Amino acid sequence: MPVHGFPLTKNHIYVCEICLDHSYATERSINDIRIHMFALGGLLKRSVTSLYYNLEFTSKLPHQIPNENDINILKNIFRLINTVDKNISAPKLSQIIAKNKIIKSNSEERRMLLETLGFLGILETNEHKGFMNYYTNRKYQDHTRKSSRGDYEYPVDWWKASDGINNKAVKFWFTKYEKELIE
Repeated sequence: MPVHGFPLTKNHIYVCEICLDHSYATERSINDIRIHMFALGGLLKRSVTSLYYNLEFTSKLPHQIPNENDINILKNIFRLINTVDKNISAPKLSQIIAKNKIIKSNSEERRMLLETLGFLGILETNEHKGFMNYYTNRKYQDHTRKSSRGDYEYPVDWWKASDGINNKAVKFWFTKYEKELIE
């Protein structure tokens, strides 16, 4: 995302034209971000403020070393993606993950897990990229939604199993575990 001031949108005096984030961060909005992060393990929508807060906070936490079970969960999700019907979307994949008991979770936690894999660029399409290399303005993300449901955030809302897994992103984010995760 380019460095920018805060040019306001024409229709809303508190929303930035470039990133579509709000011009103010209230204690309530920060608390909402914290609730999503701690209760659900994910981001409050895809706001720049939420992304920044999550990265800032987690960068200060003690380094966590994943155990074998953690690696197996991700490995099994990737294996599932490679074996399901190619028309499977993220919401349907979430259901299959639950049915196969790959990870103990509720639907909201699985949604956030899949959205995070999208934000990381692991689950993306050729046209709708994650944020590994660049930021896509929310205005364009919303206008390109494939459905009015909006169940999942960009880019996972567009992703199907036929798009597969971006192994370059897996290698980038999980360098130490790439041999176990990439088949």
